[in-house]
Amino acid sequence: MQLNKRAISFKACSDGSIESLTVKLGTDPPGSEKNESFDRAGTPFKIDVPTPKLPDSYIIGVVVSDIADDPNKAVTIFACALATVG
Repeated sequence: MQLNKRAISFKACSDGSIESLTVKLGTDPPGSEKNESFDRAGTPFKIDVPTPKLPDSYIIGVVVSDIADDPNKAVTIFACALATVG
């Protein structure tokens, strides 16, 4: 029996205090243990990341933030998006 594949839909990850991202996956859904690309719609930003072995259900989070040199310092998040898969 073949199940219908649903497109992954990213949603805002905050109450509006952080800008939401429009994210496009290179492969929908991502494949386990393969490289995956994420594009931010409307900009030339693209990143490829390795994908671990994925369970049947998981959450994908994409965050744009500054990098704190001090691990005790809070990180500033500029924009983010979340998607639930499975």
